[in-house]
Formats: sequence, C-alpha cells, structure tokens
Amino acid sequence: MLAGMALGGVVSHFMEPTAASLVFGTLVFVGLGHHGGAPILAAIRAAFGSSDSVHLVSHYHVLQSLRRLANGCGLIGALVGLVLYLSNLGGASSLLGQPIAIVLMSMLYGLFTGELLLGPLCSRLRAIGPTDADWDTPDDKRTYVLAISIVSMLLFVFFMYMTAKLLGTLGSS
Repeated sequence: MLAGMALGGVVSHFMEPTAASLVFGTLVFVGLGHHGGAPILAAIRAAFGSSDSVHLVSHYHVLQSLRRLANGCGLIGALVGLVLYLSNLGGASSLLGQPIAIVLMSMLYGLFTGELLLGPLCSRLRAIGPTDADWDTPDDKRTYVLAISIVSMLLFVFFMYMTAKLLGTLGSS
C-alpha cells in the first residue's frame, strides 16, 4: 500500500468506510466482549516489551484469538459485500463498484490486521517466552487459513464471472 502511494497512488483509494466499520468494529466489539480491555492491552504491552512475565503464554493466546478473529471479520465483510453485489445485479452496472470495493477492502483489512499486525506480535511473544511452554492454542491447526484462502478465491472467481456475464449481456443489448 505504501509503495503504491509512493508511486503516485492516492491513499483514499484504500479507504472504504463500510468495510472498515465491518472489520474493525466487529473485531473491537467481539474482542472486548470475549477478553476484556485489560488482557488485550497487557498482551500488546508484553509483545512490545522484553519482560520475562510468567503470563506470556496467556498473552499469546489472547493475541492469537484476536488474529483469527481479524481474519474472520474480513471474511464476514466480504460476505456482506457479496450480498450487496448480488442485490444490485439487476440494476445499473454503476452500482456494482461499491459492493466489490467492500468485498476486496474487507478481505484486505482483515488479512492486514490479522497477519501483518497481530501475527508478528504473536511470533514475538513466542520468541521471548519459555521454550518448554505449551504454545498450542486449542485447535491450533492451519485449516482455517486454507478455508479462508479457498473461500476468498471462490469469491473472486464468482465476482469475475458475474461481472463478465453482466458486461456481456450489457454489451449485446
């Protein structure tokens, strides 16, 4: 994103208020409801500090659950955008840009937050924590990454197919 802006891009192209509220609003609401504010702040402080806290494993679990939640929120935003896209299919083609932007930006915000912000914090906690600790979170499998990737690819292919179909029918009229 920064490279695109440095090459003359406009930062407003990467700001989608609906997608941001879907992803970040859900992340904050559910994250605070599940963990509370104090454990989240303590986990972030522990990741940035080099303290030898005995609670590093529990801080890791908090950040790991927020990481998964961020990825899930991106998928939820993409599904909301898909519903908006499908509801506008019968109308003018100019109404299809906003829902597609919501889909793509929701996935970008979710992946950016989960994998580029929270992921390194989790890795930092594991690096400074004890090596003999049980770092595995419940159901710490990589299946969720595969599932999100497959759903994202299917959504992308579906959008491209529907857009080509719509433009094909508009072009032949």
